[in-house]
Amino acid sequence: MKETWSPRARMVAAYRGEFSDRVPVAPEFWYYVPARLLGTTMIEFERDVPHWQALQHTFRHYGTEGWGAVGPAAQHGSNTHKTTERWMGSDRLEVSHALTVGGRTLTARRMMDTHEPSWGLEGFVKDFERDWPVYADWSLVPPKQLDWQPVQAALDAVGDDYLLEVFIGTPFIDFAGGSRDGGFEQVIVDLWEHEVFLTALQERYIEHVVAKIEAAFRHTSAESIFIGSGWSSLSLLSPQLWRRWEKPVLEAAVAAAHAQGGLVHHHFHGRCMGV
Repeated sequence: MKETWSPRARMVAAYRGEFSDRVPVAPEFWYYVPARLLGTTMIEFERDVPHWQALQHTFRHYGTEGWGAVGPAAQHGSNTHKTTERWMGSDRLEVSHALTVGGRTLTARRMMDTHEPSWGLEGFVKDFERDWPVYADWSLVPPKQLDWQPVQAALDAVGDDYLLEVFIGTPFIDFAGGSRDGGFEQVIVDLWEHEVFLTALQERYIEHVVAKIEAAFRHTSAESIFIGSGWSSLSLLSPQLWRRWEKPVLEAAVAAAHAQGGLVHHHFHGRCMGV
């Protein structure tokens, strides 16, 4: 038994089902509390402050354990991403994004607010058959086009203050709907109307996730990967849909991480006992 355990060591022990010197307490402060502690508006917080750094400040302030996630930067070659901004009064900022891939351009919009986290107004994928191949090529970049140096720099800076994990992605429905115009409601329709295309995309996505996990443990000192979740729970999906579209991604991710000796944190929001 160690005499003194760090917050990170306590979290890793808990992940492994082991006991440390005390039960770790890891509040999910995330946005509101860190922004208030730092004295920033939510717009400044999202644009100017590395999230892992804000969490480090917050966990230190409250003296708790914790976890956070940081992801690699993607190199898109000749493809481009341009943003334009337009203030809507003094409290809101509309941000427009334009992705150009192989001469094709997709657009999306988000609203930022001084008091609330940003939200989507328009997704990149509007015309399913025309836009999805373009967006897939943009988002599913090979691991060799990912820059892991900022991830390792963040891991080094956090040290033992808390458990910083590598953000890998989400289960499939979150991925398929996250940039789809119409969001969750539309992606549920897509699963029925475009099953053949989405099945092939799911296979491609699984290959991407596995390759990204292998690269994360190869290029960084991370001990755990993080898989997020917005819609992937039984509060929104049936057990049948979850097993059809989400489970294969998670099974492959866990197998890949465990093969590297790593841990997996899947953030499951909502009801889960049915699966």
